[in-house]
Amino acid sequence: MNFLKRVAYSLPVAGRILEERRSLHVSHQALAQRISELETQQRDALRALHAAETARHDVQRRLEIGEADRLDVNARLEQAQVARDDVQRRLDASESEKWNAIRQREQAESARWEAVRDREKADAARWEAERQREEAEDARWEAVRQRERVESPSSDGAPLKRGDLSSGVNWHDRPHLERQGLFVVGHARSGTSILMRALNSSPEIFLLGEAGLYQQGLRPHFADWYNTMHRQLDNARAKDSYCPPAPHESSNGVEALDWLSRRYRYIGEKVAFRSERLGYYNLQRFFDFQAQHFGKSHYICIVRDPKHALKSNIEKFEPSDQSMYSESYVATLSLIADMYDIFPNTLVLSHEHITASTFDVIGARLGIDLSSGFALYEHEKFRRDSIEQFSFPHEALVYEAYNKFTNAFSTATLSIIDFKELRKLQQGLAAIARTLAA
Repeated sequence: MNFLKRVAYSLPVAGRILEERRSLHVSHQALAQRISELETQQRDALRALHAAETARHDVQRRLEIGEADRLDVNARLEQAQVARDDVQRRLDASESEKWNAIRQREQAESARWEAVRDREKADAARWEAERQREEAEDARWEAVRQRERVESPSSDGAPLKRGDLSSGVNWHDRPHLERQGLFVVGHARSGTSILMRALNSSPEIFLLGEAGLYQQGLRPHFADWYNTMHRQLDNARAKDSYCPPAPHESSNGVEALDWLSRRYRYIGEKVAFRSERLGYYNLQRFFDFQAQHFGKSHYICIVRDPKHALKSNIEKFEPSDQSMYSESYVATLSLIADMYDIFPNTLVLSHEHITASTFDVIGARLGIDLSSGFALYEHEKFRRDSIEQFSFPHEALVYEAYNKFTNAFSTATLSIIDFKELRKLQQGLAAIARTLAA
């Protein structure tokens, strides 16, 4: 009985114990699961910690490398600063040397310009003497021409007749002279003389100085007559003042040029025009003669500013009618325009614009070297004639003709700029010439 009571009493207790044991078992499983989760989290945390440590070490290495690079850059910067300071010192020294050189150059330049001024003064004196010599030469030429007009077999200035020839040789008997002909043409005091001398500096050219071939070319004893004339002018022997005698003493101008043509590639003369009323060449007869016998020869025509060209003529000869020079100047421009139209081998120069390249163009046309020709002009540029106060009759008309003419031609090619304008130029010059003549 008691046993049963005890059993009956103990059954609920056992149930509670069992329940508690079951409860504890469940809690134990939950704790085990939680422990497992925490261990998993711990492992994950350890892995993350390890990764973070690895990253930290990597960052630390990069920081160390960056620091090393920074130190290297600083070292390079210091070296560059040292190099810059050295370069700056060198630049300062070079700048000092440069300024010293500039000062020395300025001193040398000053000395050079002083020498140039001295040379200009000397050249001015030399050119004044040359101008006076040319004026004296012109006076002698005038005296010789007056004597020739009295003594010449054809005192009216017309070409000599065939009956006056001693040898019977005429221009048409020597047709090859046309191919070798070279003529310098311009108004008096337009630079024809210096241009002739520049061309004569070539060993392939022989130009006579105003031989008047169209008037005197058939004269017997031509060389003797020509040389006597230049001796009377006190001219030294030179290409422009001496004609080598032909084999026969009585040879005329045709034979004299024929003799020269065997030794020179180009032969001819310089022709400078003034008014025919002053006893100079007749432009129409000259043109007709050249067209007949020297149509395909080479012509170098030159023009110059009217004041420069006419000043010395008018002041020297003091003509009673100064307009004669205005007329002859425009007539010469008209002649040159006609020559350019009719004669195919014509070049036109402006005296004020002659340069070394001018002679390159002429040399190319002639097929010879004329590089030394400009040497005679080297001192010409230092000449300073005062012409502002000088005036002459019909000045406006003359300058109108001059400007029309020079604007039509190129100073670079020595040819007309637009050939279609040539006829208009000829008509304009002819109209001005008629106005002056009236």
